[in-house]
Amino acid sequence: VKSAEILLLKELHELYDDESGGGFFNKRVRLTGYLSFLMPALRLCQIEDRSSKRSSVTVDLSLADMSKLSINLNDIHSFEYSDILCQVIGEIKKGDEKEFPSTPIGSPPFYIAATIIRRVDGLDLPLFEQALLKRRAFLQ
Repeated sequence: VKSAEILLLKELHELYDDESGGGFFNKRVRLTGYLSFLMPALRLCQIEDRSSKRSSVTVDLSLADMSKLSINLNDIHSFEYSDILCQVIGEIKKGDEKEFPSTPIGSPPFYIAATIIRRVDGLDLPLFEQALLKRRAFLQ
């Protein structure tokens, strides 16, 4: 099994624009971003990168263990968050493969079917991005 490719959220949208056909979907990715919206009852969330305008992605948490978020999930209502940094590992799926309810999340062209979600509070995102770019340069 091939490991998940580490991508920045802005790269995910650029990849979608470049390859919205064949190679984009069903790819395993690891993304890091701020939890901007969570709907525990529907097991949906949205993560975003604050440094880019088009940088949010919808995440389906049906297969993930949401207890790793360390949030009280007993309330069935939706929550808006701003300071929870999380990392998601999952597969890119077409937006029309899942019916999204009428929510602020809307109907995205693609979403991430997450198998793992975890909090990574304290991670320095600019430093993480620099390290990721250096790692890619080294591996080439």
